Amino acid sequence: MPADQYPVNWESDTILSDGRTVHLRPIAPTDADGIRELHARLSPATVYYRFFTPMPELSEAMLQRFVNVDYQDRMAFVAEYRGHLIAVARYDRIPGNPVAEVAFLVDDAHQGRGLGSLMLEQLAAFAKTNGITRFIADTLADNTRMLKVFRDAGYQLLRHTQEGVVQVRFDLTPTQQSRGAMAAREHRATARSIETILRPSSLAVVGASRVVGSVGDLIFANLLGGNFAGTIYPVNSEATSIRGVRSYPTLGSLPEQVDLVIVAVNASEVPSIIEQAIAAGAKGVVIISAGFSDTSRQGAEAERSLVALARRNGIRVVGPNSMGLATPGLGLQATLAPISIRQGGAGVHAQSGPLSLAILAELQRAQIGVSGFVSSGNKADISGNDLLAYWEDDPSTNVVLLYMEGFGNPRSFARIARRVSLNKPVLAVKSRRRREVHAPMSFGKLDDDAAVEALMRQTGVIRLDTLEQLIQLARAFLDQPLPAGNRVAILTNTGGTGPLVADALSPAGLELATLSTSATIVGAHNPVELLPSASPAQWGDFLSAVLDDPTVDAAIVCYIPTVVGSTEDPRTLAPPTARGLSGNPDPAIDSAAQVAGAIAGAAATQRTKPVLANFLALPGVPDALSGHGPTIPSYSFPESAAMALGRMADYARWRDRPTGKPIDLEPLSIPESLVEKADAGVLLIEGGEAEAMIAALGLPTKPPSGVRREEIEGRTALLRIELIHDRRFGPFLRGSLSGVAFDLFGATVLHALPQTEEDIEDFINAIPGITITTGYAKLPPMDRQPLVTLVHTLVAVAEQIYAIHTLLLDPISLTTRGMYVRGSRLLLRHSPLDPQMVTRSLRAPGTLL
Repeated sequence: MPADQYPVNWESDTILSDGRTVHLRPIAPTDADGIRELHARLSPATVYYRFFTPMPELSEAMLQRFVNVDYQDRMAFVAEYRGHLIAVARYDRIPGNPVAEVAFLVDDAHQGRGLGSLMLEQLAAFAKTNGITRFIADTLADNTRMLKVFRDAGYQLLRHTQEGVVQVRFDLTPTQQSRGAMAAREHRATARSIETILRPSSLAVVGASRVVGSVGDLIFANLLGGNFAGTIYPVNSEATSIRGVRSYPTLGSLPEQVDLVIVAVNASEVPSIIEQAIAAGAKGVVIISAGFSDTSRQGAEAERSLVALARRNGIRVVGPNSMGLATPGLGLQATLAPISIRQGGAGVHAQSGPLSLAILAELQRAQIGVSGFVSSGNKADISGNDLLAYWEDDPSTNVVLLYMEGFGNPRSFARIARRVSLNKPVLAVKSRRRREVHAPMSFGKLDDDAAVEALMRQTGVIRLDTLEQLIQLARAFLDQPLPAGNRVAILTNTGGTGPLVADALSPAGLELATLSTSATIVGAHNPVELLPSASPAQWGDFLSAVLDDPTVDAAIVCYIPTVVGSTEDPRTLAPPTARGLSGNPDPAIDSAAQVAGAIAGAAATQRTKPVLANFLALPGVPDALSGHGPTIPSYSFPESAAMALGRMADYARWRDRPTGKPIDLEPLSIPESLVEKADAGVLLIEGGEAEAMIAALGLPTKPPSGVRREEIEGRTALLRIELIHDRRFGPFLRGSLSGVAFDLFGATVLHALPQTEEDIEDFINAIPGITITTGYAKLPPMDRQPLVTLVHTLVAVAEQIYAIHTLLLDPISLTTRGMYVRGSRLLLRHSPLDPQMVTRSLRAPGTLL
């Protein structure tokens, strides 16, 4: 970027430690009055800590120096909140050095809200893009707040104290500690911002209406019917009361400040309501109103403006075009749903409005309770990433259910979803599966669906194809333990269902357990087929014996009713009626319910192995399956039970795998030629120029001694690895064999950027044909460590050099004597760096995947 050019792309919003939002931007000459006003509000102590001397006011020369920077060697960021500048952070490069002196200033009224750490993160990220690698700060020894900011940042500090002044030095290369500290701050702040929305103590409904059946009436009626634990205020300028509750004409006329404002008015009125919400001290706004990006470009622009206005004044926004939100445990039922949402352990997020209501209805039908529900509508601000951060630590949420139309910030999703998945299952239906027309290995191109699949696989998110599967798996994950393995026992009372389930096991990644000998099932084969006349007690005994078998990790019980026609002859089957197989009229129902009760009782005696069931939809059976503790999920078809159990086993394996050590990244020097090419608009680099650039990045381009002879004699494995830094999905690695093997088969693997050493090994092991490096025909086993080192470097490139969009290494020659890169191509990024790629900035309003 040319010097003195205002870097507008570095304007962003982010969240403070108290959950409020703030606007960060580069300083500008027009900020002189704002800086003067900020200085006038400072206490003498804060002024002294910043300038090391009393300074009641700034001189004009000093003021002009502060607000005029070149945006490269001299830079400053300001934090803007409710129309005022409340913090400044700046650096000044030491001439001729990659080192800069830094200073920070925070308004007394806003200290303790995490602004110091936030400004340091932003300033460091910008400095690195301009070749600055180290910060120096002089701080008075008793300025404990500022020293704590540096210490808590996680950098490796060098301290020197002289005459009461502490000089702190630290490199800007991220460390495990600094990345972890930033992620922890982001998590706490985001969760706090969502908590104020899902757990408000007071709220107002603007647009609450006396017109029965209107949007404002439905929202308000559901709130009243839910017995909300806090205070509810209807706001309507034309009514004195709504459903018997006193109404107020404006938010400003309320007797107290409210945490949450729900807006159900015409789109044209929403901006003025946001202004009122700001004045009323609201922390969150839910916009039910449609007519924004869901309808037109003009609506999209209006949406961006109102979200920007809200964020600059500390407010998070759900919607527009939302169907509402709910926290049943608080009695908060602020939705358009025609049902009362039951309390339970599922956190539910859906973007599509009508579809979110359908999901709620299906959850109700399946008797699945909800800990929290949010319909994000147009997702102009709050997205699934924010909700994941909240539900991660929410003790009432045991499983997260997502209907996704986009990721928001894919880097944040990868980081947050992985962390959540390690503690509780995340089930996601992801829509918009587009297949691109380009070949699977087109340079720099990603297939959208392949990218989604790779991102979810690496983060442990359980991707599902249908809403039916979402509901089916939710019940299983909520009420049953995870299996310790994939060995399944099947209990049935008919010869037809056993083979059906057995055949469904293998596609689900499961296997039929080989039963060991026991007193109850001696000589029994799996599937275990009970007689049609088996009593409920026998069902319970057999299931107990199966679950006690050490060769069994889980059980699927399949029951088909055979008692219907006559109580004297239990083998008599009556003809079907409108109620199902219920002939005369209750023996079959009663028998099935008794068997279900016996199964539930047997399963309740142990809580370490999951039990799933396949019962016909007979009245009373679901109740019987939950009569002894956790509910045993019952499926209409045996194959569905196998699918659900298979996904549980997959998730258990992923969660139990070694997490691996976080990758320690060595700092990379950005080649000057790369910067020059990018500034000149040259995007594609090949041949000798590409070789020189990757050599400057530390990748081996010269063959080690003896490698040429290995190649001549055919003792080499040729590989192809490509780094793609996609703006929508984030960074990925794609790997395959190279040369003839790829030309013939074209098999590739796509992985989201590794985060741990284990991820690197997983990527390498997943490359199709990589077993050739373990020894094949005349090829001896090869040391893969050089390949691991190469992938390390690619991860560092993705994390540190954002100007590179694609880096292709093809071929990579691996032999017993070493490894080197024989060919390479680079595609540079022509657009400026987006701060959300390197900081915890919120996604810009109106940007969707």
